[in-house]
Amino acid sequence: MFHGHHHAREANRAHRDEMRHEAREANLRHKAARAMMHGNVFRAMNLQAKAENQHQRAEMAHNREMFAREAMYHHHHHHCPPPPPCGGPVPPVGSAYPAYPQPYPTSYPVGVVAPPPSGPPPPYSAPAYPQPGSPYPPPPSNPYGYPPH
Repeated sequence: MFHGHHHAREANRAHRDEMRHEAREANLRHKAARAMMHGNVFRAMNLQAKAENQHQRAEMAHNREMFAREAMYHHHHHHCPPPPPCGGPVPPVGSAYPAYPQPYPTSYPVGVVAPPPSGPPPPYSAPAYPQPGSPYPPPPSNPYGYPPH
């Protein structure tokens, strides 16, 4: 976003904005207190809302300042992945996660056709209910229907 001294300029500008919004917030809160002392409740509520808006602006300016000050010392570098540990297993080249190696490529180069499947899929067999040896007993039969009344 910025380069060099531009970060410092943005940080200083954001700091000035923060100070200005904090001063306006304090002024509006003081006016709201005076209005409340004089019994002008609606004016006090309006001034408190304006003071809260200035407070939010001061918070945003503070965040901008912190971001710019941090960016002054942050230089973006492209890093290579870390080398494998000494004596440890070397991860495969095509695997993003060494614990889960990919046995076959998920995509093929342009113009290469994927090989046909090795055979038809196994037929689906629905499990019987209740399964033999199931740890749960069969559901009780309700003579009055479901749900119970």
